[in-house]
Amino acid sequence: QRCFAAWPPETTTPRHESLRIETLERSSGSPDIVVHRLHFDSEQFVSVSVDLVLRAGDADLSSRVSELKSINLVVADSELWSEYASTVLGVAAVGDATNAKSGDDKSTVFLKKQLEVLQADGAALAVFAPRGTGPHSWKGDSKKQTQIRRRFQLIGTTVDSMRVWDVRRAVQILRQQLSDPAQLHLVGNGKNAWLAAVAAVFESDVDSVRLTSLPESRDERPVFLNADRSLAPQELLALTLHRTNVVTTGATADVSKPVARLAQDSRWRGGTFQAD
Repeated sequence: QRCFAAWPPETTTPRHESLRIETLERSSGSPDIVVHRLHFDSEQFVSVSVDLVLRAGDADLSSRVSELKSINLVVADSELWSEYASTVLGVAAVGDATNAKSGDDKSTVFLKKQLEVLQADGAALAVFAPRGTGPHSWKGDSKKQTQIRRRFQLIGTTVDSMRVWDVRRAVQILRQQLSDPAQLHLVGNGKNAWLAAVAAVFESDVDSVRLTSLPESRDERPVFLNADRSLAPQELLALTLHRTNVVTTGATADVSKPVARLAQDSRWRGGTFQAD
């Protein structure tokens, strides 16, 4: 509660009434896929959207979504969103130049791997950039960006804490569209891997989290008020494992080994852990 006290009350969060769906026209990319953008309110006065990428088909969206077996929800930063916008949507990334840099080689490789899920029957990919990133970037130079981040601290929170809330809302919106047997997997890379991990602690409808290149140092991790006073990175990952299955790629031994030992304990009743 000390870390996320500024989250809106669950009872006041908009649900279906705020959802609007549009089919995007793409200027390039594979003709075998179609992209639907789901617009929703993360909280009052904060509108965001998540892109649902499907293999092209003749059925309407609701019918196709109801038949899905699994969906990977990727939590994107500005660099990954830039790569996604260019590769899949065929458009330049929207946002301030200081916030939405061109995608780098790591983003290209990561996105290519995520798009491979579309080759499986009944699988889909969702791409979501929380507030302040990608299409939801705030305008202004670096000084303005700092001022915006400080405003969150004035109300007792941080921008990263509210981004976790945004990820939670994206999970809820997608889960509302899916049939009950369908699996939903949260995927994150780098700093945003921690956003996915923390969101999974609070959402019971996440079947697994898949985390790549988890940063260990304090300067590279998201900022959550009071979190570092109470939790080490290993303990935070253990909390995620208590709620769901966890797969890590490229995590340091200092982070992954204690969690792996926990998962192997015969008394453990949480999720399974896999480190690649």
